[in-house]
Amino acid sequence: MQSVLAERLYGILGRVCTADLGSGILLKRIRGEPFPPSQFSLGGAGNIVNVIALAFLSVAWVFQFFPSAPDPTGTSMNW
Repeated sequence: MQSVLAERLYGILGRVCTADLGSGILLKRIRGEPFPPSQFSLGGAGNIVNVIALAFLSVAWVFQFFPSAPDPTGTSMNW
């Protein structure tokens, strides 16, 4: 039971950290704050890519709680 709880908490933590990183980058872009120098840049498409990534993560986070097949039984649910 403890390992299942730990697994769930690590999964939630991973998703929260990923979404937080993406939203932090987007806020930095909106505010016009400088980024550290890099070797690769998306230019103006970076904002669009960030918004699409955050939208995808939000939808994926909600759908992870849905059953994996129609008419689920108690044993086939996403526990």
